[in-house]
Amino acid sequence: MLREFAVTTNKVAGVRACLIHETFSAQQSVDDDLNLIFLGGLVVGHAFAWESVQTFLAARFSGAEHYRRRLAKVAKLESNLGKGTP
Repeated sequence: MLREFAVTTNKVAGVRACLIHETFSAQQSVDDDLNLIFLGGLVVGHAFAWESVQTFLAARFSGAEHYRRRLAKVAKLESNLGKGTP
Protein backbone atom coordinates (compact mmCIF):
# COMPACT_ATOMS: atom_id res chain seq x y z
CA MET A 1 0.00 0.00 0.00
CA LEU A 2 2.80 2.42 0.83
CA ARG A 3 4.38 1.91 -2.59
CA GLU A 4 1.10 3.03 -4.16
CA PHE A 5 1.02 6.10 -1.89
CA ALA A 6 4.57 7.02 -2.92
CA VAL A 7 3.73 6.63 -6.62
CA THR A 8 0.50 8.62 -6.27
CA THR A 9 2.16 11.35 -4.23
CA ASN A 10 4.72 11.81 -7.00
CA LYS A 11 1.87 12.98 -9.23
CA VAL A 12 1.62 16.16 -7.12
CA ALA A 13 3.66 19.02 -8.56
CA GLY A 14 6.87 19.61 -6.64
CA VAL A 15 6.71 16.37 -4.66
CA ARG A 16 9.37 13.69 -5.02
CA ALA A 17 8.71 10.75 -2.72
CA CYS A 18 10.05 7.25 -2.17
CA LEU A 19 9.72 4.27 0.13
CA ILE A 20 12.75 3.85 2.41
CA HIS A 21 13.88 0.48 3.77
CA GLU A 22 17.43 1.29 4.89
CA THR A 23 19.44 4.33 5.94
CA PHE A 24 21.60 4.41 2.79
CA SER A 25 18.50 5.22 0.73
CA ALA A 26 17.48 7.87 3.24
CA GLN A 27 20.89 9.54 2.76
CA GLN A 28 21.08 9.02 -1.00
CA SER A 29 17.55 10.28 -1.62
CA VAL A 30 18.69 13.88 -1.14
CA ASP A 31 20.97 13.62 -4.18
CA ASP A 32 17.93 12.44 -6.12
CA ASP A 33 16.07 15.57 -4.95
CA LEU A 34 13.49 13.66 -2.93
CA ASN A 35 11.59 15.72 -0.41
CA LEU A 36 9.30 13.10 1.12
CA ILE A 37 10.00 9.62 2.45
CA PHE A 38 7.61 6.83 3.32
CA LEU A 39 8.43 4.25 5.99
CA GLY A 40 6.48 0.99 6.32
CA GLY A 41 5.05 0.92 9.84
CA LEU A 42 4.50 -2.84 9.73
CA VAL A 43 8.03 -3.68 8.55
CA VAL A 44 10.12 -0.86 10.04
CA GLY A 45 10.75 -0.61 13.77
CA HIS A 46 10.60 2.64 15.76
CA ALA A 47 14.38 2.89 16.19
CA PHE A 48 15.05 2.39 12.50
CA ALA A 49 12.31 4.85 11.54
CA TRP A 50 13.80 7.50 13.82
CA GLU A 51 17.32 6.87 12.47
CA SER A 52 16.08 7.07 8.87
CA VAL A 53 14.24 10.34 9.45
CA GLN A 54 17.28 11.86 11.17
CA THR A 55 19.52 10.68 8.32
CA PHE A 56 17.16 12.11 5.69
CA LEU A 57 16.87 15.47 7.43
CA ALA A 58 20.63 15.75 8.00
CA ALA A 59 21.57 14.82 4.43
CA ARG A 60 22.78 17.56 2.10
CA PHE A 61 22.86 17.63 -1.69
CA SER A 62 26.38 16.77 -2.84
CA GLY A 63 26.19 18.93 -5.96
CA ALA A 64 27.98 16.28 -8.02
CA GLU A 65 27.68 16.92 -11.75
CA HIS A 66 26.04 13.56 -12.55
CA TYR A 67 23.26 14.36 -10.05
CA ARG A 68 22.81 17.83 -11.55
CA ARG A 69 22.48 16.31 -15.05
CA ARG A 70 19.94 13.77 -13.80
CA LEU A 71 17.87 16.46 -12.08
CA ALA A 72 17.98 18.61 -15.22
CA LYS A 73 16.53 15.68 -17.19
CA VAL A 74 13.76 15.28 -14.62
CA ALA A 75 13.01 19.02 -14.72
CA LYS A 76 12.78 18.89 -18.53
CA LEU A 77 10.38 15.94 -18.38
CA GLU A 78 8.26 17.71 -15.79
CA SER A 79 8.12 20.92 -17.82
CA ASN A 80 6.90 18.95 -20.84
CA LEU A 81 4.07 17.20 -18.96
CA GLY A 82 0.78 17.92 -20.62
CA LYS A 83 2.47 19.29 -23.74
CA GLY A 84 2.46 15.94 -25.56
CA THR A 85 6.26 15.77 -25.80
CA PRO A 86 8.61 13.46 -23.88
